[in-house]
Amino acid sequence: MPHARPEEGVIKTAFALVTLKEPIYFDGENEPVYVLITLAGSDSDQHMQGLMEITQVLDDPDSDDGVDLNRFRNCNSADEVYAAIDKVLNG
Repeated sequence: MPHARPEEGVIKTAFALVTLKEPIYFDGENEPVYVLITLAGSDSDQHMQGLMEITQVLDDPDSDDGVDLNRFRNCNSADEVYAAIDKVLNG
């Protein structure tokens, strides 16, 4: 997962989640990529907290690889993505 650390010029903690209609393939990888996530932490604590929350949002012990990205691929709007994240983090 691409992410920037505070010493690399991060001003504010944030993350971005992008869903793609058409997949991309990274060099040497055979799996299509439909979801991109980036993270920028304003300090080391925020950086680690962000990584933990993203891991929590993506976690799905019932899937083959432990991650459920389809919950985001199936969203049709930013509001649906926010709702999916909120449901995981806040029940």
